[in-house]
Amino acid sequence: SAPNTNNTNSSSSAANVMLRAQLPTPPTQPVLFVGPVGNDWKIEDSEELSALLHDAIQEAPILLQGNHQEESFITPRIRIWHDNEQDVRWYAVNDSFGPKGADGLWRNRPTAQDILDILDEHYGDNNVNASSCMCTLHLIAEAGDEAAGCGLDSKWLKSDNLRQRLKFVGVEPIAFRDPTVGRVSNTDAESCAHLLHQYWLTNVGDDKESPRQQPFVLCPDIHLDRAMRELNLHGKNTQTHHENQPPVHDGQDNYIVATRDGANGSVLTPPWSSLFPLNVPAATLVTPDQEPVNPTGAGNAFAAAFTALLGATAPLDDHHETEDEFLKRLRYCAAISTGVGACVCETRHIPTWSWESLDRIWEAAQEVQTGSWRDVKVKCQK
Repeated sequence: SAPNTNNTNSSSSAANVMLRAQLPTPPTQPVLFVGPVGNDWKIEDSEELSALLHDAIQEAPILLQGNHQEESFITPRIRIWHDNEQDVRWYAVNDSFGPKGADGLWRNRPTAQDILDILDEHYGDNNVNASSCMCTLHLIAEAGDEAAGCGLDSKWLKSDNLRQRLKFVGVEPIAFRDPTVGRVSNTDAESCAHLLHQYWLTNVGDDKESPRQQPFVLCPDIHLDRAMRELNLHGKNTQTHHENQPPVHDGQDNYIVATRDGANGSVLTPPWSSLFPLNVPAATLVTPDQEPVNPTGAGNAFAAAFTALLGATAPLDDHHETEDEFLKRLRYCAAISTGVGACVCETRHIPTWSWESLDRIWEAAQEVQTGSWRDVKVKCQK
């Protein structure tokens, strides 16, 4: 529910005031937070994580403890921050990214069956009521050539059974710049492309019995995206943009590229459009110096929000979305997601799930929509 604005009518504003009077915090959301943890994970850790999220999501975080072939793993833990150029800096605590940490724990964990079991438990058996069991899924995937987990942290994307339960997917690939050359290496860019094409191409069936092809969004940061474009690794829908040629829609390109560029905002590359990529500016921060208090996690928050919004606003299967409708929806989702990122930047840790936070997200979204796309007569609806 959006806050009161001058753009809303009196009846919807009154309903908003009534809802706020009844609920001290916004309604919890039907979101499942799933992740693997090591044998060193304690009850106190779960309680602390739940305390951070319980106001926002309906279910407690689902944590899969790594016991496999009598091996024990430790939970990956890092120290992460941004430098003066807003580049990510981090280091692993102890050996938590080694063979006994992330490199072992993340190998095909969770599995496709793990996720299917979780969906069945919380949302019902897909065989009973398929329409009510379709989910939007967002994941952070290690995409570098020598990344922890050897790329198996996203192996379950290839599962036909799981893909039949998904209506929209967001993939946030992670690959860091090589400090010796100041850019993402070609091998890391190629590794990310392999991950993308492995999911994208196996998602396109040649026969009618193959799983349907879900639309999805790829959310790399600017450094990984630039390396992939230099090598024409994104796919047919984006490889010609740097040659100043519009993309050609052939019915197969169904993914959006949303490039995260820190303080510069983001760039959206639609899968089919007569338009060139859309530049989405960052919102003006409401801090004393208009600088971020802590930008760590803002890009992740933008990517996850963008996935959730695109999935939630996707048209029904029997509705053919026109290009104009799609682009308006894309702008709508990008504006709100940018507001989410701004809210994270303005908070030292993570924003609280509160009406004040949603007010701030709404305010930033309106700024981005009004300032960036004046030619588009569409506003976020209450």
